[in-house]
Amino acid sequence: MMDLLGSYFQDASISFSRFNPIARKHESICSTGYDDNVLEFLNSAFIDHDEDMLFMRSSNLSYLDWNSHPHRYHGAHSAKKYFIAHGYHDGATQRLFTAQRQYTGVLHINTKTADSISKDAQRLIFHSAPLLASITDWWLDIISTGQETADDDFLFVIVDQQILCQRGEPATILGTRTIEKVLLASSENRVPDQFYMEDCHGKTWLMKAIRKQRELVLYARPAAIPLSITPRELDIAGWLAGGFQSKEIARGLNISERTVSHHIENLLRKLGLHNRSSAAVFCYQKGILTLR
Repeated sequence: MMDLLGSYFQDASISFSRFNPIARKHESICSTGYDDNVLEFLNSAFIDHDEDMLFMRSSNLSYLDWNSHPHRYHGAHSAKKYFIAHGYHDGATQRLFTAQRQYTGVLHINTKTADSISKDAQRLIFHSAPLLASITDWWLDIISTGQETADDDFLFVIVDQQILCQRGEPATILGTRTIEKVLLASSENRVPDQFYMEDCHGKTWLMKAIRKQRELVLYARPAAIPLSITPRELDIAGWLAGGFQSKEIARGLNISERTVSHHIENLLRKLGLHNRSSAAVFCYQKGILTLR
């Protein structure tokens, strides 16, 4: 792709950068021609503060070059200090989006010739944008786990004690207290491969956890708790799977030991099992539990 773009531009520097939603910054994944100072500028101050970029975001534009800017860009601070000072006389920026309008990154092209970017070159940039958007899509690395998803599923990822959602704000979807519980369990490395979770709206989710290198990925699907198990019995199942005794469970849930015993009896009956040890193993293996 770099060779193809380079063939349309004489003496050009080209870079495309991926937006990392965890670090909230851009990271170059491929570049040619730019020195380190200009590249660092492109991925930081230029994207955040340049009047060209601010205009693009405010106008919801994806593409802009020096000559299509409403003001003469050659006189802008960024152009004079960073681009013209390094021998560039023209340039173009293409913001990259998925088909669902998820922002993934940006393509930068600066040329040392004074010729304006041709219509053919602009069309090449436009038609390259979908492919570059997939290359720079941070989420693609996360969701390449083979897990099938439906339209009402949500994908959450936990990394560096932050939780993100591919579509929407996690706190709006699950609620702050639910998120705090998930983050605590993640920090203590006790998130099972499957569990159920009730959010702040009273909605129950089936969560499937997949561990990657640094990230913990959670696929959330609306689902009823199986076998007519109640939310309190699901709590008990989580404590049993953690190896806790009735006294510890009672203290943790702020209920009496007698009440714990009653819930365990109901849970065993619904599972068709005869002792708490087998219930603990069964619930953990089948993911019939919630986070404690």
